[in-house]
Amino acid sequence: MNMTLSVIILRLRRPAAVLLTVALLGGGALVAGALAEGPAAPAQLRFPALPGAVSFNHQAHQRRVPACTTCHHNGVEAGRCHDCHLGQLGVPRARDAFHKLCKGCHTAKRGPTLCGGCHAIPAQPVVPAPERKTTQEKRS
Repeated sequence: MNMTLSVIILRLRRPAAVLLTVALLGGGALVAGALAEGPAAPAQLRFPALPGAVSFNHQAHQRRVPACTTCHHNGVEAGRCHDCHLGQLGVPRARDAFHKLCKGCHTAKRGPTLCGGCHAIPAQPVVPAPERKTTQEKRS
């Protein structure tokens, strides 16, 4: 027996039919709202870089910029930044594009502008001093 949704709703008692209708409409509104905001992005992004990897909260940045195209100038569908920004003639390298875009925005909105503010610069490794022989060890 194949019944459409409207037939099922009509056959339910009135309170149950109202609840089912509200639930379906509410769920549809949530899905439509999520689709209107665009694809879900990861909360945290990390890019390997020198002098250290850049890691940032993508969702926090989304709240601070007017549109996705502020950073994703060719749209999110265009793919990874490094797919185009490889240093071809007339196209800035990814590093240069990021520094110009990110540092410009950070200057305007009072974000970090020094290297260590974005780059996780590893501490210099501590190199142990060579072991020295004691006077007794030298005589042996």
